[in-house]
Amino acid sequence: MACSRTGCGSSSCQRSAVRRQRPTPDLIRVRDIVGLYLDPPAHAVVLSLDEKSQIQALDRTQPGLPLKRGRCGTMTHDYKRNGTTTLFAALNVLEGRVIGRCMQRYRHQELIRPLNAIEAEVPAGKLIHAILDNYAAHKHPKVLECVSLTASIALRRRR
Repeated sequence: MACSRTGCGSSSCQRSAVRRQRPTPDLIRVRDIVGLYLDPPAHAVVLSLDEKSQIQALDRTQPGLPLKRGRCGTMTHDYKRNGTTTLFAALNVLEGRVIGRCMQRYRHQELIRPLNAIEAEVPAGKLIHAILDNYAAHKHPKVLECVSLTASIALRRRR
């Protein structure tokens, strides 16, 4: 059977056309997010916002020995544990700049403070597209209320 598009003697072109499906909502969302990264809108800032929880805050028990010619710096094998911290960081994709805050805990209250800091650091008049993952704190009603009161921040989900 000949192909109707190209006239070749193969039916593989017809089979590949049959396999095409409608884009799913997830595929549409991914396409929109990749589009923001590749071609950011004018007068807007695209930030990739993520968090790292339970970072150990460690301190060495003794200072390292001074550096000398031909010898590397040294440090002790034992350390003092000062608890844990959570890092919230937003990467400005276009400039490569990071806006970050460390918080004691990992809840929706701690997410609101970095969002406010981001809004304060971005120049006035620019819309902020914050791309987030699907963590529960990002969908909390108080976070959504805070974002809705701020006209300059638009949240996008990665998943």
